[in-house]
Order: sequence, then structure tokens, then C-alpha cells
Amino acid sequence: MPSFIPVSLLVAFQINDHGVSVFMQKRAEKGQLNGLLEFPGGKVQANELPEAAAVREFSEEVEEISGSCKRFKMYKYDYSDRSVCLFVHIMRVEDKEFCKGSWVSLPSNYNESDWLDVVPAANLEIISDLTKELYENGTNL
Repeated sequence: MPSFIPVSLLVAFQINDHGVSVFMQKRAEKGQLNGLLEFPGGKVQANELPEAAAVREFSEEVEEISGSCKRFKMYKYDYSDRSVCLFVHIMRVEDKEFCKGSWVSLPSNYNESDWLDVVPAANLEIISDLTKELYENGTNL
């Protein structure tokens, strides 16, 4: 049994004349993460590839999505009550509005203080890395 919970996230992103936007949802739960923005995702099921889990979770939480996702990076994060391994995937989406959640502008320069108390702490490093990757290489993805 692993000492961490495997979780897959799908970061849908758009690039247009205004820059880069990522799709996020407001977390609704009891506890300290309630109301924070996060990327759609969830637990990887037994015998499921993380990429398949990312697309499945996005489809369950938001709406059906198709296309190919690319594994971005893996992150480990320790909460007070659990440890998670976050398999982060990215997918470029053109001109799409989803029924739940919203597009959030990703500034070209990452500043951690802009994201504190907006996203879970586990997402800070992800957003920092996404900013660099999407502004440097996003048009090639």
C-alpha cells in the first residue's frame, strides 16, 4: 500500500491575445480548503493510468472533454492528515466555455503572494511551473 494517495489533475488552458488562462473550480467542502480555486481532478483508481484518470475526473466534475492530455509533472505534498502524489496533466483547449468553473488569467510573471489564500498550498508550485511552461512553450503544446 503506498504511503501517498495518487491524484490526477487536468489543467485545461487557453492562449489568446490576452495571454494564458487556466480552467479552475471553486472547492466546496467542509474544512480549510473550502472556497479555494483548484484544478479538476481526483484519485487514480486501481489499474488506471494517471492520464486516463485526469480526463475521467475532468469529465465527471466539469463536463465531457476530449483531446489528448500530456503529462506535465508530478508533485508530492503532505497535508496534516494525508500525503498525496499529484500527477498533473495539461491540455490545450480552444474557445470553450464549460458548465462549471471558470477561466482564470495566468499572469506572465509568477508571484506567490497573488495566489496565497486563493489556491491550496499544494498548487502553488504547480502554478509557478505552469506559468513558466505555458508562457515559454504554450504555443507549441
